[in-house]
Amino acid sequence: MQRIGYIGLSGSHSTKGLEHTLMRTHLLIGSILAMALVAGGCTSKVIQYKKGGEALTVSAPETGKYSLHKSSRRTGKQFSYELVAGERVGFEEKNGNILAVAGENEVTLGKAGDVPTYTWRVKK
Repeated sequence: MQRIGYIGLSGSHSTKGLEHTLMRTHLLIGSILAMALVAGGCTSKVIQYKKGGEALTVSAPETGKYSLHKSSRRTGKQFSYELVAGERVGFEEKNGNILAVAGENEVTLGKAGDVPTYTWRVKK
C-alpha cells in the first residue's frame, strides 16, 4: 500500500500526522461545544413544593428566566416566566388547591393532597 503525503509549512508529513491533527482538533471542538451547552443550560433550584408539604413563596433572588419543573430533577419543564429580582416565586394554597406562582402569574397544579413534587429553577 502506497502512502500519500502532503507538504506543510514545516516540510513533508505523512497522512497519519494529518489524521492525528484532525482528530485532536475534533476533540477540542467537541469539548468546547460540550462546555458551552453545560454553561448555557446552568440552572439552580429556587424553591420546591413536596407532596403534602407547605406551600411557600420567596422573593426571586435574581433577574432571570424561572421555570417550573415537575419532580425534583431538571426534567419535565411545565412553565417559564421572566422575573425581576424581588418578585414572588413559589407555591400557594388557595381553596384546597396548590398554585405555582411567578410574579403576577398563577397556575393551578391540582388538589393539595394530590400534587406531586414541583421545583422552581432559575437559569443563570
